[in-house]
Amino acid sequence: MVNMSVPAVDITGVYKGFGAEPVVNGATFSVEKGEILVLLGPSGCGKTTTLRLIAGFEKPDKGTVSISGRTVVDNDVFVQPEKRHVGMVFQDYALFPHLSVADNVAYGVDTKRYGIQSVLRALTMTRLNTYQYRFPHELSGGQQQRVALARALAPRPEVILLDEPFSNLDSTLREGMRKETKATIKDSGTTAIFVTHSQEEALFMGDKIAVMNQGIIEQIGTPDNIFNSPSNEFVANFMDAAEFLPVKISSGEFLTEIGNVNVANPPSTDVEDLSVMVRAHDIVIEPSDKPIGAIQESVFQGATVLYSVLLESGQIVHSMMPNVNQYEKGTKVKVTLAPGHNLNCFSRGKRLS
Repeated sequence: MVNMSVPAVDITGVYKGFGAEPVVNGATFSVEKGEILVLLGPSGCGKTTTLRLIAGFEKPDKGTVSISGRTVVDNDVFVQPEKRHVGMVFQDYALFPHLSVADNVAYGVDTKRYGIQSVLRALTMTRLNTYQYRFPHELSGGQQQRVALARALAPRPEVILLDEPFSNLDSTLREGMRKETKATIKDSGTTAIFVTHSQEEALFMGDKIAVMNQGIIEQIGTPDNIFNSPSNEFVANFMDAAEFLPVKISSGEFLTEIGNVNVANPPSTDVEDLSVMVRAHDIVIEPSDKPIGAIQESVFQGATVLYSVLLESGQIVHSMMPNVNQYEKGTKVKVTLAPGHNLNCFSRGKRLS
């Protein structure tokens, strides 16, 4: 019987450097069985290196990696990649051009242990049954991605690792492949760690998201928690451009340049440099004879228009408005908070707990 209390992946204090600077700096996190964790961050932040450390393609300078309770890396142990029971989907798919779809999927499968049924199961899950005799050059990009996923799932790994698997697909195909891939992983019951620099992709794919920056994991949480309650200004801005309005507290009211606001996490004591985070969807603008701002720029986005608004203080905020009445540059506007929005309080770059 599988012990559900043991994480599928557990990483503690992992460091890896190339030269003087650490690429992965003290990574610590766990992934529960059947969960999809997304490692999200800008290029060069250490997310792919973290994936390679779990797979065994790189050896950490320090730290421990365990898979289903079995230590695969510490100061005294290093289990080779092929013995970790980990599947891998590479960014470029890494298919063998001279092998058919079925033979690509079967590559590396212990048929004595699992039988050919394991290969057929993976082909069925990824809807490749009718393509099993074709070769990679006869397939579309999306079909090649499905072959790579089937090959990773066929040996029935304890964990599957996916390194930006949709980066070579066009935007229309990418959206469909996200849905297919997530459904396939969930149907298989396999734990997955997924690397991407796309916020949209992370929010869709992840049960949890770990945001990385310069080798450090800034925050781990559910997509809702990461987006709506970012731990610091980096996470806030990386998930979706944010501005921070200075706040004064008077008689229990939170006063900003755009008026009184409701806050989700009021400070329990006096704090310095108090501000609230606002995003474009929080801000409503309309022409007014008592303006507090002026339109500096507008960006047409189809159903919506993104406005840059210069406030009287000199601070710029953004407002996402429906494409109904477009306002021209220089239009004097009233700026208010959208009804029902509770804002997060920050102090010196960090969200108040």
